[in-house]
Amino acid sequence: MVNAQYGLRTWTRLGISRYATISGERVKIPMGVITAPGTMSIQMGESIEELKTKSCKGQTVTAFTYSNEIAPEIQLECSVASPEWDTFVHGRLMAAGTNVEGFAYFELDATKTSFPARTSGQTGFGVTAQSASDYSEIYYIDPVTKLAQPLEIVASSPANDQIVIGNNLAITLSPELADTGYRIEGWVPVTLSAATIISAELLDVVEIKAQGIDFNEKVAGFRARYCTRLAGGEINQDPARQANFRILEDPNDGTGIGFQMFYPNLEVVC
Repeated sequence: MVNAQYGLRTWTRLGISRYATISGERVKIPMGVITAPGTMSIQMGESIEELKTKSCKGQTVTAFTYSNEIAPEIQLECSVASPEWDTFVHGRLMAAGTNVEGFAYFELDATKTSFPARTSGQTGFGVTAQSASDYSEIYYIDPVTKLAQPLEIVASSPANDQIVIGNNLAITLSPELADTGYRIEGWVPVTLSAATIISAELLDVVEIKAQGIDFNEKVAGFRARYCTRLAGGEINQDPARQANFRILEDPNDGTGIGFQMFYPNLEVVC
């Protein structure tokens, strides 16, 4: 029998819950993790002290070593992450918002004068008719100057560099613009009836759990009950996300290092 089958193969599932106090009771609330961890690594952050003495020949030698400090850190990385994962980067909880001040972006080629309104479920639905005083940014790139040429918003009958923005982003261009074929881009304010947003509430302590398997398809487990976020990770166009946490002291973990791992020799059921 090959002994390698008893080794940990990989972590397959990750769970993160945040602590919160609701009606005076301390509870754990799960946070969205949508893919298995691509990386889960723990650095012990241990400081070893050496006690020195003198040998009989007068040399300084080590008499004893002991662990003076541990500051365990866990690094997580997922290939695809939910918006809630960004909480671990900026430290604010995500929340369901209503009547959110947002925008609707559009782009079109000026080949005709009329473009239909957006329908329910499409970005731009809910835009109200714009006036010259509204904060809209609509422009094309002038082929001669290579500069952005803003368009003037009017209520009706646009001419030259003028545009009408109607309800639900119905667009009317001037006949002159419609003859140019220019690419027109715009950012139009809109109140979103519902959207997931960053709140002002700070992330509290979290619990991190993971389930893995060995090469014999037996389960392995990891749990750190008290962790706080560390600076690191970034929010960018890449779907992958990284997060770093400090593992705090857990008087009940039985190890003195803040986390526990277990190998119960039980088959994984999927």
